[in-house]
Amino acid sequence: MARTEAEIVEAIKDYQMAAHPRLRDYTPLSVLTALNGALASQVRYIEQQNDAVAAALSIWTAGGTDLDVLILDRLLDGRYLGDYATGELVFYRRSAAATDITIPALTKVSCPNDLGESLYFVTTEAATLVAGTKSVVVAARCFERGLLGNVPAGAVNKLYETITGIEGVSNPAAFSGGTDEETDTELRQRYIDVATLPGTATIAMLEAKLSDIDTVREAKVWNRDEGCIEVICDDSVGLVATSADIDDCLQENKAAGVVARGVLAATLGSSNVYELGDCYGGKIWILAREHLVTPLNFELTYTDTDGNPRTATVVTTDIVPRGTAFLATLEAEDDFAVDVTASTYAGSEAMDICLGLGTFPKLYNLPEHVVVDVTLQLRLTDTIELDLVDNIEESITDYLNSFKIGISMDWSDLLKVVHNEFVSQGEDGEIETGDAFQGIDAVLSLSATDGDAQTAVTLGDIIDVEDDSRIMAGEITITVL
Repeated sequence: MARTEAEIVEAIKDYQMAAHPRLRDYTPLSVLTALNGALASQVRYIEQQNDAVAAALSIWTAGGTDLDVLILDRLLDGRYLGDYATGELVFYRRSAAATDITIPALTKVSCPNDLGESLYFVTTEAATLVAGTKSVVVAARCFERGLLGNVPAGAVNKLYETITGIEGVSNPAAFSGGTDEETDTELRQRYIDVATLPGTATIAMLEAKLSDIDTVREAKVWNRDEGCIEVICDDSVGLVATSADIDDCLQENKAAGVVARGVLAATLGSSNVYELGDCYGGKIWILAREHLVTPLNFELTYTDTDGNPRTATVVTTDIVPRGTAFLATLEAEDDFAVDVTASTYAGSEAMDICLGLGTFPKLYNLPEHVVVDVTLQLRLTDTIELDLVDNIEESITDYLNSFKIGISMDWSDLLKVVHNEFVSQGEDGEIETGDAFQGIDAVLSLSATDGDAQTAVTLGDIIDVEDDSRIMAGEITITVL
C-alpha cells in the first residue's frame, strides 16, 4: 500500500541521517527539506501506480475492463452485457385505412423514463396495416439493454417520426426480458463459482477434450467477442474431423451462453473471389455482422460434389438482425456445395459466407496446410546402415507431420533430424531424441521450401506459419553424391 508523503519523507530522513551524518539541516525552509519533499512526492506517485497495477491484476480488486480481461481464462462468454426488452407494438388509426400503410423496420417510438427523458423502442420487422383495417401488430425491442426497457402495458405512446396514415402507437402488453449488465461484484462471484468447480470450460480444457476425439488430430480454440469461440480441427490424415463429434463435445464442455463455431470461410464483399477449399462443405450460410435493413438479392457461384459450377441465390425481404445466419438457395434442393468461387454481391453490409451442415453455426475448418518440400544432398561413409536413405526420408516426413498448429520450423532443427539427433516433437513440445544415423559423412546441402516461396537453407532460417496453419510434409528429395 502506498505510504503518505510524510511517511516517505521520514524514511528518507532516517536513511540520510544514518548514511550521511553531516546532513543535519532539516528545518522547514532548508534546501534538504525541499529536495526530500520533492523526492517523496515522486516516490508516492510510483507507489500509487504500483498499487493500481497490483489491483488490476487481482481478481479480488480489479474492476471494469481490468476485471473483464482477468476472468476470460474461465468465463469464455465474458461479462453478461444484459438483454434488450422485447414486446409488441400496435400502430393504429381511428378509421379503416383506404390503402395499405407500411410500417418500416427500425421505426422508432418512445415513452418517458423515470427521469422524464425519452426511452426509445424500435420495430424489428416491417409490417403493413392492410387497407380496410385500423391497426397492425409489430414486434419491437427497447433501443437500450437493461431492466429500464421492461415498461408496463400502455407506456409506449409516442411516435418518433410521422408515418402518413398512422395516428398513434401503444404496447398492449408489458415489454419483458430486459436485464442489466453484470456488475463487477456479480461477475467476480460467477468467476469464483466456476473456479471452484472442475475446470471444463477453459480454452486449454476445451482443446484437450476436442483432441481426445478419435477423429481429431489436434484442435485449436480462440476466444472471440460477443460470447463466441472459434474452433479449428484437424484429423490424423489431414482431413476435416467429424462435425457431429465436435458438436457433442463442445455442448458438454463449453461455458453457458457461449456459441461455438468454426472458422468462417470468407468475408462477403463486392470485390471478393471466394476460394473455400478444405471446408467441411454442405449448404451455403450467410452470417450478418450488422443489421441488414435493405433487402438482399444476389447470386453466388458454387461447385457441387461432381465438380459442376452451379448458381445459388440469396434473397431477403425483411430486416435481418445482426448475428442472424440464413441459408442461400442452392440450384438443386439436394445439392451439396464444396466451395464458393464468386458472387454478384455489390452492397456494403458486413457479412460472412461459409459452408456447413445442420443448424448454423457448426462449421469446423481445417487449419491451413503449409506443405514443406525438402531437398537434401549427402556424402556417405564406406559403412552405412541398411536402408539409410529411406530411414532419413521417413524421419524427415515424421518430423514435419509432427508439428502442431501455429508452430514454425527452424532449419537447424531440420538438420538435427537428418542426423537423427531427434525424430519429432513430443506432446509437450519437447524434442524426442533418437540414435544417430550410421553412414553420413557430410550434409552437403539442405533446403526446405513452402508454397509461399519461403526457403530455409542455413542457420537462422525458418519456415514461418500463421496461428491457424500447420506444417505438413511435402516431397522429400535425397541425393547421394
